[in-house]
Amino acid sequence: MPPIAKNKPKQVVLHTAARREPAQDSISELYVRFLKRKLAEEHLTGMQASAVLDGILDALQHL
Repeated sequence: MPPIAKNKPKQVVLHTAARREPAQDSISELYVRFLKRKLAEEHLTGMQASAVLDGILDALQHL
């Protein structure tokens, strides 16, 4: 197996409001804090940050 193939995700789980567990809430909060920090580090305008978040949400919907 090529080295890159072993790092490819084999399954992606998208959590929805209908199926939430306590651990999922803390994971979601972790991702929100991570995204806020990364966006702040990039010094983006509001419109640029919004475009980045729209792109992330669009990518998640197409998984």
